[in-house]
Amino acid sequence: MKIIGIDYGTQKVGIAISDDEGKLAFPVSTVATGEALDYLDLLAKEKKADTVVVGESQDPPPVATNA
Repeated sequence: MKIIGIDYGTQKVGIAISDDEGKLAFPVSTVATGEALDYLDLLAKEKKADTVVVGESQDPPPVATNA
């Protein structure tokens, strides 16, 4: 089972793919956000991936300061 992992950003998207067992992920590339869908379509077909996961940001929301 091949899995593609996506780390979505507003400017760039990080992409990784798993080993054949879906246990370990390896970085593939970083692409501009506007090019990500076309790239992912080609990669999924080439690597015969059957699952895609999208990471959720764990960054805390910005805090307003009184300056």
